[in-house]
Amino acid sequence: MQFNPSYLYPNKVDIFSDLGSWQTERYRKVYQRTLKAYRGVDNRIDFQIRNSDQKSLSISGLTVVFNMFTQDTNELVVSRDCTVVDVVKGKIFVTLTENDLQSLSFGFYNYSLHTVNSLNQKAPLYGDSQFGAIGQLEVISNVYGEVVPTEIITTFGQVDSNRISEAIDAKPHLNSNSALHTFAFYGSNYSGTVIIQCSLDENSNGNNWIDLETMSLTNSSISYKNVIGIWSWFRIKHTPASGTIDKVLYRY
Repeated sequence: MQFNPSYLYPNKVDIFSDLGSWQTERYRKVYQRTLKAYRGVDNRIDFQIRNSDQKSLSISGLTVVFNMFTQDTNELVVSRDCTVVDVVKGKIFVTLTENDLQSLSFGFYNYSLHTVNSLNQKAPLYGDSQFGAIGQLEVISNVYGEVVPTEIITTFGQVDSNRISEAIDAKPHLNSNSALHTFAFYGSNYSGTVIIQCSLDENSNGNNWIDLETMSLTNSSISYKNVIGIWSWFRIKHTPASGTIDKVLYRY
């Protein structure tokens, strides 16, 4: 039997302030570790504000702001006030939400924290005893994998009275016997016959296409069809009576 432990613990970071006295000989933290944030989930990061003697520092009367920005262009991508857990002991946290990270590319970003007092005066907070105010944060892919983007078909060639799309890879190497394929048809008052064709040929240029599903649409704007099974390729063949099919969306 294989036993694999999984750990749940806070992502806690010590942050230093030069408010009051600063005695670097008492404690010297050389560098700050790289933070990690995962797409697809909310990431809470806890911060402990300390002085140079490693003692907790009160942040009474101060607002602590978290900033995240790109390394190459310094573009600000996230900026928000931290949530206070204990104002006397200087315990705060910030949450990078799923929505915050969804549109960001994977890779490394910079982050910083600063305080704002009642006079709107700003002061930096440091990640080490060398007065380093900028830390590094890595955005990592979804913890449950990436959603495959929907394929969009907009081009149909004309063969006699029919319109035939380009071939669509049916991903047979990824699907099981219960493989589900979904087609959504977007039309402009479309009336006509729509056929989902499939092929088991090794390449998309083969001529061995068979009719898998046939649909008769009348004044349709949006319709869909699910098919189950393993094939190498799909394509859409339709014969319009009126209107147009503007696009077809395909997911497997």
